Amino acid sequence: MSLLTLNHVAKTYANQEVLRDVNLSLDRGDRLGLIGHNGSGKTTLLRLIAGKEDPDADKGRVHIADSVICQYLEQEFSQDDLDRDALEHPEFRALQEELAKLEAAMAQEPENSQLLARYAEINANFAAKGAWDYPYRLAQAAAGLGLSLEKVKRNRALLSGGERMRLALASLLVEDADLLLLDEPTNHLDIEAIEWLSIYLAQTKAAMIVVSHDRAFLDSVTNLTAELNHGKLTLYRGNYSQFKVIQSQDQLRLSREASKLQKAIDHESEVVQTLYSHRKIASYHSRQKKLEKLQDALTKVKEDAKVVTPRFKLTYLSEADPGKPGQLLISGQGVSVRFPDADEDLFEPVDIEIHSGQRILICGPNGCGKTNLLKCLAAENPYLVGDIRLLPGLRFASLAQWQRFEDQEQEVLTCLMAANDRLTPGQAQEVLAAYGFFHTDLQKRLKDLSGGEKSRLALACILQHQPDLLFLDEPTNHLDIRSSEILESALKDFKGTLVAVSHDRYFIQTLAEQVWGFLGREIQSFYSYPSYRQAVQAWQQQAAKAEKKGSDQADKPSDVLSGQAEGPHFSPSELKLWPDLAKLPWTNRSKQAERQVRAQGAAALRAMEKEIADLEASGAELEALFGKKDSQELYEQYGHQQIRLEGLLNLYIKLDEILDNYRPN
Repeated sequence: MSLLTLNHVAKTYANQEVLRDVNLSLDRGDRLGLIGHNGSGKTTLLRLIAGKEDPDADKGRVHIADSVICQYLEQEFSQDDLDRDALEHPEFRALQEELAKLEAAMAQEPENSQLLARYAEINANFAAKGAWDYPYRLAQAAAGLGLSLEKVKRNRALLSGGERMRLALASLLVEDADLLLLDEPTNHLDIEAIEWLSIYLAQTKAAMIVVSHDRAFLDSVTNLTAELNHGKLTLYRGNYSQFKVIQSQDQLRLSREASKLQKAIDHESEVVQTLYSHRKIASYHSRQKKLEKLQDALTKVKEDAKVVTPRFKLTYLSEADPGKPGQLLISGQGVSVRFPDADEDLFEPVDIEIHSGQRILICGPNGCGKTNLLKCLAAENPYLVGDIRLLPGLRFASLAQWQRFEDQEQEVLTCLMAANDRLTPGQAQEVLAAYGFFHTDLQKRLKDLSGGEKSRLALACILQHQPDLLFLDEPTNHLDIRSSEILESALKDFKGTLVAVSHDRYFIQTLAEQVWGFLGREIQSFYSYPSYRQAVQAWQQQAAKAEKKGSDQADKPSDVLSGQAEGPHFSPSELKLWPDLAKLPWTNRSKQAERQVRAQGAAALRAMEKEIADLEASGAELEALFGKKDSQELYEQYGHQQIRLEGLLNLYIKLDEILDNYRPN
């Protein structure tokens, strides 16, 4: 029996049909990748399956088999999710509370057999659900997704949006689910976390439906693909790459069929016209009906055909550029980044050379410094350490992760024509069509565009200036699969030099001729993405061995926390945040010293709480100015505040735990 069945499901919003006659059956072992352009109804379909919404009245049925446990990862959080402690499982908490009540009752009535039986039943249920090791399993899953135990213990309201998503995903993975509904699970994950998740999902026994724009991820975890197009769902056997082969074959077949029908229609049109001109009315009506049937058949073939990704060529390398293939465009010596409040460089200084025609992809985990390195190359990073030199006359352009336009009231068509005043309206429409903007899209105001639409429009505008060198920062982050393929098609035809930051493995493997990869704080050059990943695995193994060797020789954490060794360790950066912590008598075993540590430590916690609240309020005020008052000083002020806020949050949790475990004697 199927785990999930959808029969003739439809959904309409404000008289707009989102889903139309959707049918689907999912069995154990099925791993379905759900694809379609942004706004096609993918999230709506998941919400219908999860019971968050209902199909249109009398239009279809969603059925999940009895006893099937379904878990749904949404893209947004409710307030309940923010208020709940990550390690606190609602069901397990209820069982624990009942066990506590039974223990108290048994203390009063130790001979009560009913209480004993009920306690044994609840305790067995508690163990069967995996409640005892739930915190351990959650911490393991969170670590795989790049979250430390410290972050897991923190209240969710204190986490960033990306950290909340990773914690929600970790919580879902450790549940004993039969059916997983995952809406963009790779959002906010770096390459290592995505690879960990791919392996985890490939090993789980649960059936799943996955919505993702990460094509390499879909290839690794799915064995079915379903495409939503104009409200209709079409199912294919195989992962995303296999779907593309089948789709290409379908396109060819439908194209040939449409061509034959068009020829037949042209012929019948001539016959009908001839019969009409000779006043052979009976024959005319007969052939007219045949013509209408052919036209109906052609319309159906066109409806069945998928939208073909347009291809277009880009000519960027300016005639004035004196460069030759392989000519040195940018060189750098001792390049790194150091922020004002930091004690060391963000990554190890590196020597860099970029030659004309190269396609370089910068890869590494979140927070290692990829975007900062890209900004150094583009002469946009005020915290550059070292020396960067550019070829005189070099014309380069940058596309950031988030796009901001000066005039938010401007329309799409007007914006592009402002970027290139030599374009006629007709030419501008042709350019915009290549970037996925059609008809009513041209009149959209910039403030109403989605993140993906802004990225596509920004790229179209940038390329009107014909740069020789193009810098891209996570260009596929906000794009659906079709938009990513439009971008890749354009960049394949690009004759200039490309340097990009990306964690999209499909994008990297499509375009990269060289990979600059982070191994810890060091940057190395690789000929391919697979060779970089092999180096990462070898580096991680060496780091794990070194860490194990070091931990075997170190004091036990409990000894350090208890003050029986040298006292708690605070790093130089932590002491720079709160210097008074170094003045406390952590290793003094007198009662007077204990009282001093506890009193001044508690005072430090209260002061930190106040500053954290002030920084969060100030940060919100600065965020409200983004787009209204853009300036380098504004973003620098915001960046410094966020660095201190993150440091204080981590230090607050650490100090709180140390004081809880502080025992001087």
